[in-house]
Amino acid sequence: MQTTEFGLNRTGSMKPRRWRAALVAGVSLVSLAACASILPGSGPTSDEIVAASVVSSATWFELFDVDTATLDHLKRRSPARLSRFADGQGPQEPMIGVGDVIKVTIWEAAPGGLFTSQVNLSMGAGSQSVTIPDQVVTQEGTISVPFVGAPKVLGKSVRAVERMLKGSLTGKAVDPQVLVTVVRSSSSAVTVTGDAITGRQLPLGPNGYRILDAVAEVGGIKTPLNETFVGLTRQGKAEEVPFAVLLSDPDENVFLRPRDVLSITRKPVTFTVLGATGRNADIGFDGPSLTLAQALGKAGGFIDFRADASGVFIFRREEAKDVIAMGRNSKLTALGGDVPVIYRVNLSGADGLVTAQAFRMLPGDLVYVSNAPATEFEKFLRLVAATRAAVE
Repeated sequence: MQTTEFGLNRTGSMKPRRWRAALVAGVSLVSLAACASILPGSGPTSDEIVAASVVSSATWFELFDVDTATLDHLKRRSPARLSRFADGQGPQEPMIGVGDVIKVTIWEAAPGGLFTSQVNLSMGAGSQSVTIPDQVVTQEGTISVPFVGAPKVLGKSVRAVERMLKGSLTGKAVDPQVLVTVVRSSSSAVTVTGDAITGRQLPLGPNGYRILDAVAEVGGIKTPLNETFVGLTRQGKAEEVPFAVLLSDPDENVFLRPRDVLSITRKPVTFTVLGATGRNADIGFDGPSLTLAQALGKAGGFIDFRADASGVFIFRREEAKDVIAMGRNSKLTALGGDVPVIYRVNLSGADGLVTAQAFRMLPGDLVYVSNAPATEFEKFLRLVAATRAAVE
């Protein structure tokens, strides 16, 4: 069969080889035009994330390039602190409350006095002291003491009650001395609870308890240090910090107050890695703190010929006040509460590696490493090759 120089036979039709080449070229052009929609991908590209951040009518996150100023703002923000409960005072003397069980012991200086004749109340015949049976503080805040009546002890310290009873007995008993003991108290106790500790109600003595004292009193924590969190609730206000912070900062080890609730709980601390890294997974901190550089190392680093080193993103939620402090005052911050934030780190240069060492990860962060633009083109070439193989 003879052909023209343009590859046509005498009937005017194209040779099979030329026809297949034209088909491959046509499919390739169509594929190139629809590349973004038909090629598989592991997530958005760096350009797509940046483009989404500037669409003002549909933007639902704030994008920050991590630089020295951003790092300074992140370091200065105020985290939750138990020291906000500190009042600058030492331990407070417990006050007697409703339901407390009180023991009263009275001594007289000489026999034959008011109480020594009361054999049924005495510690022994001829004794110069008497112990009154345990008294439960009533709803009216009173107890019952012979020859005194029903003195009101609610809201008073033990020493104040001793002075009050001694004054009431002076002139009736022989030089009376009074000792008041709180046998059991719920009003001046703290509740220790949580899955990382043995819970119990802990009465506060005259010397009081700091948080670590209370933890030691109930047997210490039972969970890994970096996964243990301390929560303190007082008068409707609650704060929580990692247990490691409590150990490293003495200001966080505040004195407990009556009716405080101390919760010691275990919370696995993890971050998530997706994209062009050696390992896509939910990964533990394995320590009290973690930098972005360490997080990427735990994830196996970048995948060669795929990762875009200039497109490393950290997704998290920040308080609106912190976002405003970093220079953004938008519709998102106006709503208050938490704002979705994306931090972009460029690791293509040496300064980016320094930034990665300074950027502190938070529990729940999502790290995403985008694909390099050349990766998408490589996918396109593989598609062309597959198409050509299919038609030949």
